[in-house]
Amino acid sequence: MTLFQKILIFYAVMAVISSLITWFLTHDKKRIRFLSAFLVGATWPISFP
Repeated sequence: MTLFQKILIFYAVMAVISSLITWFLTHDKKRIRFLSAFLVGATWPISFP
């Protein structure tokens, strides 16, 4: 397994984890919860300093 594949797997796992955390912490309608969970999961590496 190459380093690139390991990075992709790590990215996918962390995206799922951050999406689940966002899903359970929000208290909006289901559409908004899904949208916010998707956006946070897709963009979580951008939040690194």
